[in-house]
Amino acid sequence: MGIFSERDLMTRVVSKGLSPADTPVEQVMTPNPVVVDAQTSVEDCMRVMNQANCRHLPTVSGGKLVGMVSLRDLLLHNISQKDDEIQLMRAFIHYVPPSMPTGQESLGCSQGAEPLSENGAPPVPAAVPAEGVFARRREALRQRLD
Repeated sequence: MGIFSERDLMTRVVSKGLSPADTPVEQVMTPNPVVVDAQTSVEDCMRVMNQANCRHLPTVSGGKLVGMVSLRDLLLHNISQKDDEIQLMRAFIHYVPPSMPTGQESLGCSQGAEPLSENGAPPVPAAVPAEGVFARRREALRQRLD
């Protein structure tokens, strides 16, 4: 069993002056390629590709070939995931929380914000709110985006 890729064609056929029409694939393919299970994560596939120095991974399930994952597939998946994260972060940055009762302002960013310090920097709050404030905002944003 083996795999024959464009890289094999260029490095084992064309660069050696062999005729693509007359060279049997069996002679120039990569024998016994590294394979991954169909349930392998994207991150693990990228790690395997990096370690094996390959751009394609045959995907198997129950010992049978079920597909082929390319480096391009994985990169497009990562780009899509990063785009989603960017959208969430932009929504978080532009989120305006509902009005809070007096005395419960978050980080001094409400109407009663403290004046700038002597060096022009905003004052540092005595205590940064616990994760709860940010978790509530994050959950509210996720609900708005869904």
